[in-house]
Amino acid sequence: MWVAKIGGSLSQQVTLAPWLAALAGDPGRRWLCVPGGGPYADAVRAAQQREGFSDAEAHVRAMLAMARYGADLQRLEPRLQGCVSIAACAAPGGGWPRLWCPAAADAAVLAELPADWRVSADSLAHALATHLKATGLVLLKSVPPPPAATAAALAAAGYVDAWLPTLMQASPLPVYWAVAADLPPLALTPSLWPPAAQRVPD
Repeated sequence: MWVAKIGGSLSQQVTLAPWLAALAGDPGRRWLCVPGGGPYADAVRAAQQREGFSDAEAHVRAMLAMARYGADLQRLEPRLQGCVSIAACAAPGGGWPRLWCPAAADAAVLAELPADWRVSADSLAHALATHLKATGLVLLKSVPPPPAATAAALAAAGYVDAWLPTLMQASPLPVYWAVAADLPPLALTPSLWPPAAQRVPD
């Protein structure tokens, strides 16, 4: 199993559907897609500023926002099999690719993560991939990262969330980036994609 985090910034990109189709059609790997929060997570931030609820509550609401973005992804690519719990993501049988649609109870399964805004879908995808013993994680972003940047430098630049470098230092899980504002390769050949040049150094 490989995990692909689908950035919320891709929600308005015309290349989003081709990328989802490429993941769904990959003959060599099983993909578990993790949606970002997109505009729904932005709405949680705005609501927290208005209403003053805790970061812990915002964390859960942001995870539910990911599920809403996930529903948008399913409309673009009906082959995505929605999984409403972490256990369902790893269940034997069933179809692939799968799509994690986080529920409030999933926050307890990944309780090692800080329940605040240091954590976004980047860290959630990493924690999920580690929990499920995935082979690798690909972060689909709308722009390329700064050249030769470490995970810490990418976090400082806002390219990934603040907690991801901590997770990467504690896990051998390989993390890659891909610019999904461009069309995907013709074939996501496991031996060629993602290339080593797109691996995020910890």
